[in-house]
Amino acid sequence: MRTLVIFILLVVSSSLNAQIAFHKIYSQGSYDFGCGIDQLEDSSYIVTGSSGGFGSGSQAFLLKLNKFGDYEWSLGYGGLESEEGKRVIYLKDVGYFIGGTTNSFGNGAYDMYLTHVGLDGIQTWENSYGGSAWDRLHDMALTRDSGFLLVGENSSNSNENQDGYIVRTDKNGNVLWEQILGSNGDDVLRTLRQYNDSSFVVAGSYYNTDSTLSKGVLYKVIDNGTILDTIYLGQNGEYAINDIEIMGGHIEAIGYRINPSSPIKEHYAWELDLITNNTISEWGVPQYGELECITSYDNDSRRYLTYNFGGPGTFEGGPDAAIGAFNQDIIYLGVAAQISDLGLDQTSDIIRTSDGGAIVVGSTAGPGLGVSTVFITKIGPGEVYPTTAGAIVNDLVDVKNIETNNLLLFPNPFSSHINIIGEHHPTKINVIALTGENLLNKDIFGAEEVDLSCLKAGTYLIILETPQGRFQHRLVKR
Repeated sequence: MRTLVIFILLVVSSSLNAQIAFHKIYSQGSYDFGCGIDQLEDSSYIVTGSSGGFGSGSQAFLLKLNKFGDYEWSLGYGGLESEEGKRVIYLKDVGYFIGGTTNSFGNGAYDMYLTHVGLDGIQTWENSYGGSAWDRLHDMALTRDSGFLLVGENSSNSNENQDGYIVRTDKNGNVLWEQILGSNGDDVLRTLRQYNDSSFVVAGSYYNTDSTLSKGVLYKVIDNGTILDTIYLGQNGEYAINDIEIMGGHIEAIGYRINPSSPIKEHYAWELDLITNNTISEWGVPQYGELECITSYDNDSRRYLTYNFGGPGTFEGGPDAAIGAFNQDIIYLGVAAQISDLGLDQTSDIIRTSDGGAIVVGSTAGPGLGVSTVFITKIGPGEVYPTTAGAIVNDLVDVKNIETNNLLLFPNPFSSHINIIGEHHPTKINVIALTGENLLNKDIFGAEEVDLSCLKAGTYLIILETPQGRFQHRLVKR
C-alpha cells in the first residue's frame, strides 16, 4: 500500500511539473515591447523590453514573473528620451544586466546601452557606446571574466550606412575593445553564441559589393578581439541570419532569403560544421516571413524555432508569429503555439528552461488594444503547449497602495499628499525621479502626511528604509 501511495505521489508530482505552460500578455496601454528573457535559479523569470508606461519617454524595463508567469514586480530605467532593453542577463547574488539602446545618453542619436540593476531593483551604473549617429544593440553575452560582449550596428561613419559593431566590456561596463565590421553597404550583427571558454560565433548580414545584395555572415571571434574565421552564406538572392544555435559540433543558423525572382520572403536555415565551417545542409520555404529565434530542448535532440509569416490565412492580414517544433536536423515536426492578434506579431527571444521546456518573449498588437503589448509564452516539458487564444491583458506597471512589514503608504496614485502609517520606530523615506535626481529625504515616526504637491505629474521611485529592511516601490502622481 505504501508503495502504491508513493507511486501515485510521484505520478501526480510529475504531472503537475509537466503542466507549467502558459501564455501571458502584459501592457500599460502604451507602446510596450517584449525583447529579452532570462531564468533565475528558482525557475522564475526576468523580462526586459521597452514601454511608455514607466514615465517620460519610453523606458527599458525589468518585469519579474514567477514560474507560472504571474506578476511579481516591474521597474523602468533610463533618461528623459527613450530606452529599449533588448537582452537581460541574471547573475546570482549580483543582479540583472540590461543591454539595449538609448537616446537619452551618449554621443548623439541612438547608442548601445548597458546597465546594472541590483537584486533590489536599484540601478547602480549605466554606460553607452557608439558615435554621433544611430548605433544599436541586438544581442549580448557574458564572457569568462564576467564582462560582456555586445553586438549590433554602428552608423557613425562618413556614409552613415550600417556597419556590424562589437563592443567588449569588463564587468562594470567599461570598454576593453571595440570593432566595426562592414562594407560600403548596410551590415548588421544580430546574434552571438559562445562555443568554448573564450570564443564566440557572431552572426548577421553583410553587404556584398559584387552582387549589391546582403548575405548571411558568421564571424568566429575570441574575447580578446581576434577574428578567427569569416563565413559568408547565400548564393542566389538576399540573405540574413537572425539567430544561431551551437550544438553537437554544428552551427545551426536561421533567418530569411529574398528570392530575386519572387517578392516572397523565405524562411531559411543552414547547418554548418563548427570546425571545418563547411555547409552540411540548407533549405528555404516560401512563407512571407522569416525565422527569428532558435533553442534546443529534449536532451538536445529537438529544436524550437520561432517565426513570423504573412499572406493568406493570417489574422487580419498578419503577420502572425508562431513557435514550431523541429528535429535536430531542423526538419519541421509541428506547431507548438501561434500568436495571431491584430497588427504585427513577432518574437524577440527564446531560451531553454530548466524543466526541459522553453519560453518565448515578443510583442503583439492584441488582443484588441490597438497598441503593442508584451507576450510571454511558456512551453512545458514533454511538449506541453499552451493555449494562446483569449489571453487576459495584465498590467505591466503595478501601481497600488503600498503595504509591507507593518507599514502602509496610500493613496497611490496620489494628487498632492501621501499618508504613511507605520510602527513608532523611525522610517526613512527617499523619493527619487526616474532621472536619478534625489527629490526628498525625510524621517517619519508613526503616522504622517507627506506633502508632495511640488512634484510634477509623473512616475517616481520611493525607497522606504525600516528596521525590517529596505523596500523600493513605484509612486505615481496624477
